[in-house]
Amino acid sequence: MTWTQIAELLDDTSDLARRGAACQAAAWSAGLDPAATRGLTGAALALGAAPGDLMGQAAPWDSDRAMLDAADQLAADVADRQRRVQQTAHAVRADLEAARAELAAAQSARPPDQAAIAAAMRRIADCETALEILGPLALRLGYARTRLAEVPGDLAETYQAASRHVRTGGTLPYEGRWLTGTRPRR
Repeated sequence: MTWTQIAELLDDTSDLARRGAACQAAAWSAGLDPAATRGLTGAALALGAAPGDLMGQAAPWDSDRAMLDAADQLAADVADRQRRVQQTAHAVRADLEAARAELAAAQSARPPDQAAIAAAMRRIADCETALEILGPLALRLGYARTRLAEVPGDLAETYQAASRHVRTGGTLPYEGRWLTGTRPRR
């Protein structure tokens, strides 16, 4: 398998994107304020989710803990992918330097070794292409991790007043109906 093929496999973040979009869609279905899910939104988009997937049909979160646990698991999986990308990029850079040295040696041979030159140039091209994939991927994964780390703070900040109200003995209106506090007519 070539470095480019390995990089393309790592670049396929569709599963991570799908999970990020599902987290956001469940938050949307639960009626969470968009400010509480900024981190989920940013992470899902960075991972490649389509904007429409973020508001798809999903079972709503039954608790904030469930949402935070899902975001934590997604962050762990993104961190694992980012680690693999960094390790691969390191190996590719080492191979690129070796291929460049082999190219120089093949070119300086008398007569120049055309087969070795061609093989080294193919390796160099493969390494450079792989690094063109891995560089932006590492940035996207880093951004997704940063956004996922913000999820607990976004949630707490958005609902701080409501949480304080409940902790001091207050009750929230039925299903967030702030104006009337009554059940909606069916």
